[in-house]
Amino acid sequence: MSDSISTVLARIDEASDKLKQLLGGIEEEALNSKPAENKWSVAEILEHIIKINSSYFPIFEALHQEKLVISWSGKIRFLRTFMGNLILKSVMPEHKKKYTTFPIWTPVKNRHDISIIRDFFNHQEQLKSEITALTPFLGVGKVIYSPANKNIYYNLETALDIISWHELRHVNQIEELLNLKK
Repeated sequence: MSDSISTVLARIDEASDKLKQLLGGIEEEALNSKPAENKWSVAEILEHIIKINSSYFPIFEALHQEKLVISWSGKIRFLRTFMGNLILKSVMPEHKKKYTTFPIWTPVKNRHDISIIRDFFNHQEQLKSEITALTPFLGVGKVIYSPANKNIYYNLETALDIISWHELRHVNQIEELLNLKK
């Protein structure tokens, strides 16, 4: 069952509010510090969130322009519900298993200046605007594909839940990372 758009937007605001508290006054060194070589820094997590959310924007635009092409597999309710629920479960904050992200969402910079924080909060406002503009498409059975793989389909509402819960999962990761430094 998908959440309402107001719930999704509230979840995005919750992520932003929590990050404002966590990142207020953070120094550039702490922003870029990694707990281990194969782990992400706070800055890399922020870059990842921006990349993953932004990768949905062209799909949303295609939906607005009625140019989103759905293959036969996206029209099979069972498949898209199964895939959507599987992905949603994997991004829930309480799900502790670590996953390797798709290459398109992997941070490319391993060192950021403090402006990544401002970029993140600007991105959050853009994300909320993009989601709000999707209101006419909600509740009418619209289907989209994953930005990482055009063969993975899920309902639009599920995509919005994935986006917002994914953010909160990474906010928790940032909080844990910053608590390690204390």
